[in-house]
Amino acid sequence: MRRIILILLFVFIVSTGLANDLDLTYEIKTNDNLDFGIKVGAGIASFYDINDCYLILSYNCNLFLTYNFYNNFAIQPEILLIRKGSDFVDWENDYDEEYRFAYLEIPLLLKYSLLEWRVIKLNVYFGPYFALLISDKYTISDNGHPIQGTKLSDTYNVNKIDFGGAIGADFYLNKFIVDCRITLGLLPVNAELEMYKNIVMTILIGYELSGIQ
Repeated sequence: MRRIILILLFVFIVSTGLANDLDLTYEIKTNDNLDFGIKVGAGIASFYDINDCYLILSYNCNLFLTYNFYNNFAIQPEILLIRKGSDFVDWENDYDEEYRFAYLEIPLLLKYSLLEWRVIKLNVYFGPYFALLISDKYTISDNGHPIQGTKLSDTYNVNKIDFGGAIGADFYLNKFIVDCRITLGLLPVNAELEMYKNIVMTILIGYELSGIQ
């Protein structure tokens, strides 16, 4: 009986010590390696590889989570709402078409830290993104006046998903962030018009809610 009590006491002490070590390890990783925050941005969007399309204003709101997994490397998944699209203008006939899309976009970025000094950090990143179409709008205008507005999906077989890549860099000043990126879609916005693929250039301003102490 005494031997069993001693064994149970030993197991309890060892288990408590391991639990404390695990809790401490988790706390260190959470504080030092895991960051999250929010960004908002604006930029320009269009379709690439088409001569007659024009730039439109793009804007987005972004939530991100960054995990520093090895030395200067980190993985950063994001979720954002973003506006994309383009305009086509027939200057001779004063006629134009407007394409507008809203996506829920999920990038998965691999980041590398080029510089880290006191409260300053400079990172570069790249990675794929996957996006779900939330809404679309197609407007025809004559002499600057809309004459027809409808959902593009009512006329064409619009892709409900988009897939592509992102590349960019971000600069941290303590918890404040400036982020510049380009995203390039690999899927056409609809099956009939295969050359209509999204490109967006964005500047974002953000704030890190945890991370740099």
